[in-house]
Amino acid sequence: MMAPDAQRRQRPAIVTVDDPGVSRAVARDLRRRYGERHRIVRAESGEAALDALRQMKLRGEQVAVIEQIADIASIAVRTCTEITEAHGDGHLERLTLQDGNTGGTEIVDAQRLFVFVGAAPLTGWLDGVLLRDQHGFVLAGPDLTPAGQRPPGWPLDRPPYHLETSVPGVFVAGDVRAESPRRVASAVGEGAMAVMLVHRYLERL
Repeated sequence: MMAPDAQRRQRPAIVTVDDPGVSRAVARDLRRRYGERHRIVRAESGEAALDALRQMKLRGEQVAVIEQIADIASIAVRTCTEITEAHGDGHLERLTLQDGNTGGTEIVDAQRLFVFVGAAPLTGWLDGVLLRDQHGFVLAGPDLTPAGQRPPGWPLDRPPYHLETSVPGVFVAGDVRAESPRRVASAVGEGAMAVMLVHRYLERL
């Protein structure tokens, strides 16, 4: 059974954790606490943004896609954009944004920056051994059979168990599993489930 952690991606090099205006947290009451007084910027990788949307769906919250968000006047969505510089005297005041397509830069006011850049699975050593998604997370259970067909090379007459990988008898739990919520509580639950499934696998050998 595999249950390794995923490595948190590095925050932008120009951002220092000493600045009280910079946080890795995403406060639930972000707009209520700061919205009336500060310009807020959230820096997200694509994978992290998708993970945030998945968590909102799991909690039953309404999720707005980019097209819907773009209709909200107080929110500006900047895709293909990199933060290259941070400016301020003792506190964050402005950010320099660079357009990834044109190379052009723009300085915007920003008093709060929330860095939400996600996690990177350290699964390169599994290349050619287990099936992974495009981000490197390990596929398991139903994610191996999206069309109802068993994964390539699967030798058994049953589909993979819920946390079983593309190699029979090898199970994965926690952050490196594809579609994992990446939360401590869920990782603990998956670990307990994986142990039960290992026993089931061994009983049927």
